[in-house]
Amino acid sequence: MIGLSLSTCIYQLVRGTVRFEEVDKIISGTRCESPIQWEKLFEIYGKSCWRGSATSCQMLTLMCLERNMIEQPRITRGLVPKISNAVWVNSEKKIEWMKVPD
Repeated sequence: MIGLSLSTCIYQLVRGTVRFEEVDKIISGTRCESPIQWEKLFEIYGKSCWRGSATSCQMLTLMCLERNMIEQPRITRGLVPKISNAVWVNSEKKIEWMKVPD
């Protein structure tokens, strides 16, 4: 499976709604190019969407980064996955893309 939202997918993995073994990668709409940017993101998510599980979510995100399981096409192509229909897909062919302003 391919996740399309870093915050939601990591949270679902930590909560056990999705099994880690089933995940190939997460294609994120984030734009984190340095450790400082990742720390800022962890701080924001920890106070909002990861509240109550922030440490576990941060640790899992770092593990996924080490395993090159997180892609950020916003950085490389100026695109983000559209997540209006689903946050998990079985194939990249099913991803709808949106262009983001510079």
